[in-house]
Amino acid sequence: MSKAYDRVEWEFLRQMMMKMGFNHSWVDVVMRCVTTVTYRIKVNGQATEQFTPTRGLRQGDPLSPYLFVICAEGLIALLKQAERQGRLCGLKICPRAPSLHGVELVKKGVIWRIGDGEHVNIWQDPWIPRAWCRKILTPRGDNILCKIADLISPITGQWDEQLVMDTFSATEARMILNMPLREGAVDFLA
Repeated sequence: MSKAYDRVEWEFLRQMMMKMGFNHSWVDVVMRCVTTVTYRIKVNGQATEQFTPTRGLRQGDPLSPYLFVICAEGLIALLKQAERQGRLCGLKICPRAPSLHGVELVKKGVIWRIGDGEHVNIWQDPWIPRAWCRKILTPRGDNILCKIADLISPITGQWDEQLVMDTFSATEARMILNMPLREGAVDFLA
């Protein structure tokens, strides 16, 4: 997500807000918040001169997620347009599955395929191979486990079966333990 935030073009954001009907003075206020940032970096322990970026949203800024959603609306509009014009072909999840197209593909969502487990959040990311909900349903409670890597034995590189059984409902534990791990691979979206 950080790379996506870094790539938001400021003029695109301005035009999206105008197209969505935001008041011109509100757009100006928001754009002043976005465009008045300056940075300094350290090179060999010395701070460089200030410089001003020309694009990007600041991570941690409470406004940034909302502005990113506005930009995502632009992507959805482009997908719909390409679909109407027949320039977008469908994607099949498996040979007998129907093709998913454009926005339908985005709505269906993606699922994480597990490699080393370092990039997938147990409680927030879609990684369970279940058709109707790909996120964990077992309540987190006060559990301190965070990444899927926490569920993988560092000795064997396989699921820590006892930890999985103790952490999740019996149904979800069985699903997890049946999921193959790709030793030496990184997690990826599918």
